[in-house]
Amino acid sequence: MPKRVYFVLALLFGAVLSLGHAAGPRPFPEQTHPPRPSYAVPGVELPNGYDRYLFGMKRTEIISLVSNDTSLRAYDANFIEGFDKENWTVLVAVGPPLIDIVWFVFDKNEELYNIIVRFNAERFSYLEILNALQQKYGRSQVLGQHRTVWQDERHRIQLERGLHVKYLDLERFARISEEFRPELLEERGNKYAIFDKL
Repeated sequence: MPKRVYFVLALLFGAVLSLGHAAGPRPFPEQTHPPRPSYAVPGVELPNGYDRYLFGMKRTEIISLVSNDTSLRAYDANFIEGFDKENWTVLVAVGPPLIDIVWFVFDKNEELYNIIVRFNAERFSYLEILNALQQKYGRSQVLGQHRTVWQDERHRIQLERGLHVKYLDLERFARISEEFRPELLEERGNKYAIFDKL
């Protein structure tokens, strides 16, 4: 074919393409602003406690709140491994069917600084709780298979695979951790001996 025919075909092909773009929808519509990924949404501020139970409340206040809470009932925990050795005061509440147990942990001034909520594994999954926390508090600082953490200067929320959600007042905990010795919580002996009972 002569060069002239190639040139005319090229012009016609270009004209058809430009008409197609002008007449049809653009494959990627222009956006007024770029999309923001959902994980970049900061979420609300971390709470100063869990529900109505706020850090710094006295043990008597927590007992009063629990007694009026229709979803929980409380009883004293005189012995939880390690806590008795540190002489900490722990209040335990149960909340079936959704919550297995809640631990309210107080410092030596009987002020609340730690709350641990264990959800019922028959009702919830790790991913369900993780999704709810991410929707509320945004992107976590630590995201793992067994632990996810949200933290700011004063508070920490930690979700663990055992469906524990831990709320911690970092300032009060820093004062307590000077006296706390983690080795008190370590079990001695052969852990596999428990299998003999199976």
